[in-house]
Amino acid sequence: MLNSFRGNWERWGRHFHKVIREGMTRALDNTDVKPNQAYFLLAIAEKPCLSQEELTREVFVDKATTARSIKQLMLRGYVTRKKDPSDKRVYRLALTPRGTGLVEKMSRLKWKWLDAVFEGFTSEECRAIEDVMSRMVEKAEELNSHIDALMSLKEEECGETTDPLSLDKLQREEKS
Repeated sequence: MLNSFRGNWERWGRHFHKVIREGMTRALDNTDVKPNQAYFLLAIAEKPCLSQEELTREVFVDKATTARSIKQLMLRGYVTRKKDPSDKRVYRLALTPRGTGLVEKMSRLKWKWLDAVFEGFTSEECRAIEDVMSRMVEKAEELNSHIDALMSLKEEECGETTDPLSLDKLQREEKS
């Protein structure tokens, strides 16, 4: 059961990500922003005044990718960069009115898209999906705090099994 679920989960997860990315690409066709750059705009909108280093961690990319993307977004008038008054070595990022306008447009599109995706689902189904996704994120974040133990498990412990990997097991592994 678990191995079948793993394969389906990976396949559906990848496919859902691909569909979302395709939608974002098509939505940005009439702009000079690429989908990967849109993630930077969304992160800055969500957390104004991030430094480039904080933004790098927020969108899970390397520093060079962040620097290139921010440079392009600045040249195109979507983002500004100002020195932090309390630390002159740090630059804080903010959206320009043009950047804010694009983020608002993307946000409206996102909600229309999600409304269409969930059309036909009952409110109970939507709540169940939200509950499951929330629990999965919590569990994944908790497991990530024990990633060293997870990575040190022997191959046979991660292979064919009916006993799913538990946080308790990881914590015991860390202590031994």
